[in-house]
Amino acid sequence: MVLDKELPQIRSACNYFSSNGTSPKWSPTITLFVAIKRHHARFFPKTNPEKPPSQGRREEWEAWKENLKSGTLIDTNVVAPSRSEFYLQSHHNLLGTARSSYYILLKNESGLSFKQLEEATNRLCYTGARASKCPSICIPALYADLLCDRLRTYMRPSLNYGYVPNSGTGVSDFVADRDIWDVGTNEQNPWHKNMNNIMFYI
Repeated sequence: MVLDKELPQIRSACNYFSSNGTSPKWSPTITLFVAIKRHHARFFPKTNPEKPPSQGRREEWEAWKENLKSGTLIDTNVVAPSRSEFYLQSHHNLLGTARSSYYILLKNESGLSFKQLEEATNRLCYTGARASKCPSICIPALYADLLCDRLRTYMRPSLNYGYVPNSGTGVSDFVADRDIWDVGTNEQNPWHKNMNNIMFYI
């Protein structure tokens, strides 16, 4: 779906902004990853025994209770040899609950090697403006997810096929935010015009 539908849409958007006369011709190289969090792969330190050490140094206890270190990358043995993919644990959890993100490279026009893209993906995880700690997924994917959540909020009535504007319960659900939830109106955005080009949803 990404290569067949979304990639042509990205190229079409680039062509649109290049052909409207307000900007020079813009034909960027595109690198596409799929970032997945809902998987069942788990990774643990090799120094982590199944049972806690009965006696030992503090370092052994720390190694037993901790996850993999932040920035741990797995791209051999447990990945498909026919695809460019890897697991990356960019964040740090205090307990053994961290779930690595799973990245699959679909398109690479950047000229960078796969190793360089892995390194760039890891570094992008530390560039977020929302928190001082590293999230579990790279920032562009996180911001895209936040934007989709915001869009679903604004389009909730039109996406809910069972919504009837005149039904008593349906109207009461949205009465507090009537200006946002009205469907089919030609009103401007519900935010101030100075925020049109700002990622305020972060």
